[in-house]
Amino acid sequence: MDTKWPAPTSGDVLVPDPVVAKEFSTTLMTLYRWSHNPNINFPPPVKSGFRNHRYRSHIEMYKERLWRDAIKTQSRVKRQ
Repeated sequence: MDTKWPAPTSGDVLVPDPVVAKEFSTTLMTLYRWSHNPNINFPPPVKSGFRNHRYRSHIEMYKERLWRDAIKTQSRVKRQ
């Protein structure tokens, strides 16, 4: 499930990893693990010095995919 992430647009915002971790109610270590697990296909980090950031558009695409997958799974469970 290796999604190619589209090139960011000129207005795309870089979000620091601590903010991303807070949005997902997780830790920086978990973001690191997700980034290195190809089965999860989490948006890749953008390095800036010693800090990691992610593009806002990639984060939103990832959230949308999570919602879609959850809805598909839920509809399969209800049919059984």
